[in-house]
Amino acid sequence: MAVFKMSIAVLAMAFVVSIAPFAFAQSADSGNASGHSASSSMRSAGHSAEGAVSHTYHAAKTAAEDTAITTRVKMALHEDKLTHGQDIHVDTYGGVVTLSGMAPSARVADRAVALTKETRGVQSVKNAITVGSRSSMR
Repeated sequence: MAVFKMSIAVLAMAFVVSIAPFAFAQSADSGNASGHSASSSMRSAGHSAEGAVSHTYHAAKTAAEDTAITTRVKMALHEDKLTHGQDIHVDTYGGVVTLSGMAPSARVADRAVALTKETRGVQSVKNAITVGSRSSMR
């Protein structure tokens, strides 16, 4: 968790450093009389940086949650007698799990979907499992 927080802090600092020149820049035509002062530019840049850090944090948090969901689904498939050892792939994005790969029967594919739906954190399941043997797909 400490590495995660450090990564977020490094990303935030990199972003702030990258926008700093724009925060301090003023055009030659605009003086303080135009109402667009350096302080308002800095405030705007600060709000932009805060928003970027927040967005980065939430994106990283979602990715970490998706990874945890994928791991839980893979463990459930591995521990089940019917789905153990099957060629079923698991991808998660925003809590939506996509199952793909091959299953020897509709029963195995249906069991994989049911196990996935029962897994903590899963919002919905997309079933893209192909039913049949590999030799029948050639």
